[in-house]
Amino acid sequence: MSTNPDEDTTRQPIRFPDVVMFLLELAMWASFAIIGWQVGDGVTRWIFAIVFALGAMLIWGLFRTPGMPPAAKPGVIPTSGPVRLILEIGLFLLAGYGLWVTGSRWAAETLWTFAALNYVLSFSRIRWLLDHDHRGNHRHDIARH
Repeated sequence: MSTNPDEDTTRQPIRFPDVVMFLLELAMWASFAIIGWQVGDGVTRWIFAIVFALGAMLIWGLFRTPGMPPAAKPGVIPTSGPVRLILEIGLFLLAGYGLWVTGSRWAAETLWTFAALNYVLSFSRIRWLLDHDHRGNHRHDIARH
């Protein structure tokens, strides 16, 4: 059991932007599967679809900021909040770009629009990510020690 008062690993309530983010994650993973399907041919369609989607899922799930809302899971590869935010935005941009160049412009624009709106609505989560290091410690608390 941790006695570090700087550690905040309590679960936070799930809010509407959290639900939208989960749905966006599913859409982003599906987008990578669609991209793989479009660039492959024959059997490689299945392989690319699975590999592209699993790759995105692995990046999303492995690189986490400890204590990240709402689940507060530690993450397999502890990542600072700003790096996590760059990974998230990068995956959404890449998924949208892949959809765009494979002929699904409307899907790319829809994914990008909902992702952008969700990030605006979840400003407190963005602020939390920007303020935490790879151990989940608040950056301002570190400066005082």
